[in-house]
Amino acid sequence: MKATASRRPAAFLGVLLAACGVLALALLPCGCGDVEGTNVETAECTLAPAGEFSVAQDPPPEDEITSTTNVVEGTTNVVTTVVPGDSVAHLSLTATEAGDATWSVQVADDAGHVYSGTADGPALAEPGADDAYAAGATIATFAIECSGLAGELTAVAVARIPLEVVRTTATNGTETTVSRHGQHELTPQNAEFHLSVTAADGGYDLSGDAPVGAATIVW
Repeated sequence: MKATASRRPAAFLGVLLAACGVLALALLPCGCGDVEGTNVETAECTLAPAGEFSVAQDPPPEDEITSTTNVVEGTTNVVTTVVPGDSVAHLSLTATEAGDATWSVQVADDAGHVYSGTADGPALAEPGADDAYAAGATIATFAIECSGLAGELTAVAVARIPLEVVRTTATNGTETTVSRHGQHELTPQNAEFHLSVTAADGGYDLSGDAPVGAATIVW
């Protein structure tokens, strides 16, 4: 009788724990399973192709060389003056969303050139291990096409950008649905743009960097 009595509390405790486990699972909010995968085809990204760039010109402009000749007391003197050519050192890129991953862009540099055209993108890259963008990893690219200027704008991580879990709620009458998704937050501190374009009318390339504007990738 003692043995039988000692087994009953243990059996009852096992049933109680099992019931509590089922209840806990039933109370979990709908949609709180694994975070959605990082599918670049369905992700929503607010990154815009815009920035203020300090750029380097390659090849640099040719120097302007002038010579003057004068005769002083029968001696001919030739004076040569070298004036360094003005290279493009600054470029601004502004963008207006045109829809369907297309932007209207305008590019202006400190040499007085203005270019208008479009940018396509962003074309997102998959994050790496743990769904994070490692420092140095490409995040997204834009293809820039203007009259007289074309190239690529690439967003690159300068620090590790982890995937954050964001929980949301939606209410429909008396029913509330809780879900969650993953997202990456881009800031001027963790990502930058790398610009590489060719100015066809001048026959030179421009390359430079600029911080990205604050943006979000929602997966």
